[in-house]
Amino acid sequence: MKNEAIHDRHGATRAAVLAAGLAACGTAGAAPVVWSLSSVTFTDGAAASGFFVYDADSHTVGDYSIGVTAGSGATADLTAFYYFPSPGPNSSGSAAVEIPGNAGSAMTLRFTYTVGSQSLLRDLRLSTDFALDSGGGSAVLVADGSYLSSGEHINAPRGTSRAIVGGVLTGTPVPVPASVWSLVCALVALGTRRRRMPRVAFFARHR
Repeated sequence: MKNEAIHDRHGATRAAVLAAGLAACGTAGAAPVVWSLSSVTFTDGAAASGFFVYDADSHTVGDYSIGVTAGSGATADLTAFYYFPSPGPNSSGSAAVEIPGNAGSAMTLRFTYTVGSQSLLRDLRLSTDFALDSGGGSAVLVADGSYLSSGEHINAPRGTSRAIVGGVLTGTPVPVPASVWSLVCALVALGTRRRRMPRVAFFARHR
């Protein structure tokens, strides 16, 4: 009975560890989310489309590709443009993403493109009324008439801005390659099987 109790305690501990491993198979790697721009329009009738990958755990943006169509009239300086990470099609300058403010509340993502010492600075701001998280879903862009909330700006030659008047971000969690998680979960399952075998053999010998 004493040996059986010891094995029961050890078995319970191993089961807890393996259960945690199995749970990780279903949850780990789920943090990055692909957020797609949908129905995003500006005050001048231009539009924006594309995506960015946001990791709520590290509060960072990975890959992104966002295109905007050309303005007209007072916003003609805002020509058709694509925001990419460096290096990209805009090879003469540098690109960056800033996420000012608190990650736990309303947030703004600022995609920038700079040539020289900010002699040409173009930026796109996307603001949401709540923080993006790892669950995905939908987030409505803040459209309060100010490009400082959601909109686009270029500082040369005259300094031109346009605000976003509407749009939605739709988030889909990035799937981890099946081959990776199949390997991880197979190793956990193998550990479960190997841990069970000695106990079965022990009780078979002591019946």
